Amino acid sequence: MLLYNRIEFLKPDIEKLRANGCTLFDMHFHSRYSDGISKVTAILKKAKRMGIGVSITDHNVIKGSLEASKYKDAQLIPGVEITSSEGIHTLLYFYKINDLKYFYNKHIAPNIIKNYFSFLRMGIVDLIDLSKEYNCLICAAHPYAIAWQGMCKPYHSKYITKDVLNKIDIIEVITGSNLRKRNLKAVWLADSLKKSISGGSDGHSIFELGKVLTYAKEVHDAGSFLDSIKNKKNSVIGKETTLIYRSASQSVKLRLPTKTPVPYIKKGISYLKKKIQDSNYLMHNQ
Repeated sequence: MLLYNRIEFLKPDIEKLRANGCTLFDMHFHSRYSDGISKVTAILKKAKRMGIGVSITDHNVIKGSLEASKYKDAQLIPGVEITSSEGIHTLLYFYKINDLKYFYNKHIAPNIIKNYFSFLRMGIVDLIDLSKEYNCLICAAHPYAIAWQGMCKPYHSKYITKDVLNKIDIIEVITGSNLRKRNLKAVWLADSLKKSISGGSDGHSIFELGKVLTYAKEVHDAGSFLDSIKNKKNSVIGKETTLIYRSASQSVKLRLPTKTPVPYIKKGISYLKKKIQDSNYLMHNQ
């Protein structure tokens, strides 16, 4: 099936999809353990009521995934969103919660500089190479997101090479908190690289849960669901949240830089300098 036939910018009709034998997951959601505001129990309760699964992908911390894994009736994919030393956000999905726990304790926890709000000591290239040694899938979260968070922003071009991108398993093609034009660029990227696809709300409040879903037909557990993504047998459906809710979500995210302001200020200055340099280059070479 062509990639563009597997992506729909529409409000998910969950009842219809479930009636057609589909299993659905919001593959990108945050709890109060990082910059979300919702308790894990509240997330799981609503997901169950909606008839969907969820991957709790907190920033540089796995407490949310670990807590959720204690509820045996929960549809859960163990996950985490890592912030590399460059500020790039990368999603990792594991087949087993113990594998996530082992990976995190061995590689991520020792590289946290101050707390989980900080950038890690580990660079993106090292993170990807280490992840390839584990039974997990590597996903470029919102690759064209605002500022430095997206892997494919020009700001990161000196180290995000084609060889590095080839090691990525999944491109997140619809991110609920993103702009449509940036999501469309992610679709183009996935198509040009022939990559697997996923989508998630990137929700930070209960309201956003399930706004963007990844789904696959006749799949009944998390492991086979990840296999469907890896084998390009899944689809993505959803719409970006409205400006009002997007603004509210962004205000919640502001808790991160206020916890550890210095790295964010430095990164912001560096990013602005690069933008100015690029603009000046274009002006003088047209």
